[in-house]
Amino acid sequence: MSDTKRILSVVNPRTGQPDYEIEAASPQQVASEARRLRAAQPGWQARGMAGRSAALNGLADALERHRDAVARALEIDTGRRRLARSEVD
Repeated sequence: MSDTKRILSVVNPRTGQPDYEIEAASPQQVASEARRLRAAQPGWQARGMAGRSAALNGLADALERHRDAVARALEIDTGRRRLARSEVD
């Protein structure tokens, strides 16, 4: 395997111009993250319905608190100004 890093340009959908670059994860990094997530799944299941609901409600609360910032980021990422807020909501 090569140690060459793969750099991806992130293109602004509204302007068609590159906004920034990111380093792509290697196949090994993806596999490692998949293993980590699979290992965490039994803990998520063990929370039960009430525990999972509480965690998801916490996520919803955080999205509500940071609604404007998330909508701005979504708008930048997708180029959909009008839909960004409704997608966050």
